[in-house]
Amino acid sequence: MLTQRVIGADACNGRLVCILLDSLPSRERVGEIYRDKVQYFDVDVSAKGLGYLLSLKPDVLVLEPTGVNYIKFWVTKCAEAGVKIALVGHKESSRFRDNLKLPDKDDEADALALACYYLEHQADPIQFVRVRDDVTSQLRDCALRLKHIDRIQSPLINRIKQDLAWAMPEVSGSITAVLFWRWLAGYAGSARYDKLEIDTCGLGTTQNMKAMAKILVDLWAQKKVVEAEMIQLLQHPQFTADRAVMKRYFLPDIAQAIIISQYYPLD
Repeated sequence: MLTQRVIGADACNGRLVCILLDSLPSRERVGEIYRDKVQYFDVDVSAKGLGYLLSLKPDVLVLEPTGVNYIKFWVTKCAEAGVKIALVGHKESSRFRDNLKLPDKDDEADALALACYYLEHQADPIQFVRVRDDVTSQLRDCALRLKHIDRIQSPLINRIKQDLAWAMPEVSGSITAVLFWRWLAGYAGSARYDKLEIDTCGLGTTQNMKAMAKILVDLWAQKKVVEAEMIQLLQHPQFTADRAVMKRYFLPDIAQAIIISQYYPLD
């Protein structure tokens, strides 16, 4: 069994709860370590916190991948410093913590269980969640941002459509036109919609509706930025073989990027 300096860490908002182990403790010793608390330390998300963690010269940082935004700083910075990153699935971590008789929903217990899990399973890579390379990680991040934008825009569109039913019912057949949304947001002129707004039999558009339309159009602009970044990442040579297969089925670039972000690399 290899001897390594292993930091088990539970990511919280703005900090890591950590413990450093260099050997796998016995089951009895695990309970003592948890109760004594003397081997634990916290580091906040800052240059000082990162510097302290790296000053301990860890070989491995072990985390759960559940809080992606909470761990992104630590995963990126520690990997750049040459620290190996090991990710343990939530189910595996919970089961192992229970076997160690450590309490649930406890930051110190989670950190200790993660460090012990790595020391016990370090020779078997299949016991850990795959760590994506930097390009694929960026692609996955973009895919998640697209999903977030779609989740935000749907209720906005539905709300505005409901309001237009009484505010300007004549445009019901034009709601899908991009020009209409840009006009309502104040980003584009349209003689047609200007006239409809004056002559409408409805109650008229409101400033709130125009403000919501502005948010919607801004989201579409943001979506284009994210999609452009995805297409650029997709040009990386490591995806060439996968994309060749996808092109045979005429998959659009963004669809290719989303699919690749979910599985790459495939053994």
